[in-house]
Amino acid sequence: MNQPDNQCKTRTLKLVELSGAVITLIMIAALVYSIINMNFLEDKVNQNINAYGISGLLIISFILDLIPQFFSPFVALTTGILAGINIHIAILSVIIGSTVGSLIGFFLGKKYMFSLVDCLVKQNQEKRFTFLINKYGVL
Repeated sequence: MNQPDNQCKTRTLKLVELSGAVITLIMIAALVYSIINMNFLEDKVNQNINAYGISGLLIISFILDLIPQFFSPFVALTTGILAGINIHIAILSVIIGSTVGSLIGFFLGKKYMFSLVDCLVKQNQEKRFTFLINKYGVL
């Protein structure tokens, strides 16, 4: 499963590093924008939840669990309940969306993450990371 360092293409490594930098910048910009325009975003979320209802909650919770980030589906659930959606239906739709998103994220990570880690870190670092994660779990 482990590939020697020379088999990992330099172009792939640069693409991964560039993608990580772009995603980080987008997340920082979104965080700053959301802090500055909190009332506007809250109104937009309420409008979208009212417009899309249960399907919107399902999709939002799916995305929030599929893509690793700081926000949890609990934010979507709270917003849905505050927007007037039935609490039982809201909880059920968030649970379904969150479960499906988590499962798909898990299987994508299981399938592709080791090959990406093989290209980005040295073999002894990978063994150390794997040992620490197996010993202490994910932080």
